[in-house]
Amino acid sequence: MKTRVLMLVSIVTILAMSLAVVSPAFADSPNPPRRTIPVTGNGLVRLASDTIHILAMKDGDQIVVPALSLKDLKASVVSETKKTLPAPLPEDVAGLVDALSVSIVQGNKVIDQLPKGADITISFAKDAVLLDNDYAVAILYWNGTKWDEIETHCLEAKGNMSGVYALVLK
Repeated sequence: MKTRVLMLVSIVTILAMSLAVVSPAFADSPNPPRRTIPVTGNGLVRLASDTIHILAMKDGDQIVVPALSLKDLKASVVSETKKTLPAPLPEDVAGLVDALSVSIVQGNKVIDQLPKGADITISFAKDAVLLDNDYAVAILYWNGTKWDEIETHCLEAKGNMSGVYALVLK
């Protein structure tokens, strides 16, 4: 039953993201166009200037990259496991639910920090009902030396840095 619910949530999320693509009829709108890109591998995807990109993973997790006026921009999002995380999780973490590694690249160099106000949105597609009700969820970010808690009681966070984001139970 849980697997069917997760599959249904994933299908609905992917359909909703597909419908979010802006048509040419909205070209005069002050909002930049959106482009949904299904992520099927570990490679980099080319990003168009001044377009919002939604990198959608098959499990429903997604990264929204804002419209940036930068040239030669690419991005990738990769699922991580407990074994592939850059460091053990903090002691107050009861368990890992999901983790993603996000890279925003210009030319051949990873952009460590996006311009001010240009936040990416990291969304974990987990049904809150299926998460253990005895624990709270939190989103952690690996800052290169330690895990920072950037969001609590939420399945979505904003950040302006490439790196690893983990959804955990606390």
